[in-house]
Amino acid sequence: MFKKILVPLNGSAEAEQALEPAARLLQPMTGQLILMCLTSQGLLQIPNENQADADGELSPDEAQAYMAAVEQKTQEFNCLIQTKIVDRDDANAIVETAVAEAVDLVVMGAYGSTGLVSWLLGNVTEMVIHQASCPVLVVRSVAPWLKTVVALNGETWAETALPWATQVAQSQSAPLVLLHVLEDIVDLNSMELGHLEGLSDIAPDPARTGRRQAEGLVYLETIADQRLSEFPHPLFLEVLTGPAVPSLLKFVEAEQIDLVTLTIHNQSNWRRWFRRSTVDEILRGTETAILVVPVTDDTTP
Repeated sequence: MFKKILVPLNGSAEAEQALEPAARLLQPMTGQLILMCLTSQGLLQIPNENQADADGELSPDEAQAYMAAVEQKTQEFNCLIQTKIVDRDDANAIVETAVAEAVDLVVMGAYGSTGLVSWLLGNVTEMVIHQASCPVLVVRSVAPWLKTVVALNGETWAETALPWATQVAQSQSAPLVLLHVLEDIVDLNSMELGHLEGLSDIAPDPARTGRRQAEGLVYLETIADQRLSEFPHPLFLEVLTGPAVPSLLKFVEAEQIDLVTLTIHNQSNWRRWFRRSTVDEILRGTETAILVVPVTDDTTP
């Protein structure tokens, strides 16, 4: 269970969907939930007939009243509550607060394709994910996560997500799926120069695909034996072949996965941007909750 979690709020019911999931992950009694209200224009979703400010921003008194109402809703959560009001509307405000408060996790709400999405999925959420030094959990509902998947690619840095995925799954008494997606099922080394343009039309070699799938399963079995031998709930191993993002999204839908955990590698150069676009595609391609774990020196819960 987590000791300290930050939940950014902007006055909307969608943002407040993060409250209950965040509380479920906190240590009972001693866990701390930090509620952060962003009050700048463009983020607020609070109707207020008496609002005098033509720009649509809340006055300090109105922001205090809103946070008091939210705090009242959280009294049943059996945790410590701290509130903060910040007159900013950028991702840096969230990232800086997460660092200053030394939180273990940021939990943010999200929904649909209009309204809040320009804040939560268009700019702020993605920027928080890519800048935060702690994991970020994006939720779409208050429903419990009954089935969690952690995406692995055979690289050691991707395994950084394992402790976080197992901790969340255990908090929900839920099964965990270890998923390995194999993209390189076409043998590029055997292709002649100039033939790469038709790569998408080349049928994978069944023998090579079979070998790669067997290797992928051995990899997952090793992970399960060496790192998850004491996991108290059902553990499933899955190996998929094909493009990473479409394969993952299809699996999530078919298997009714409630939470996807994956790692983002803070690399420089073009690889950094490739990793970023992959995470963003997954974030935008599913309504399932997503936990993104950055690769840093302090990412073990």
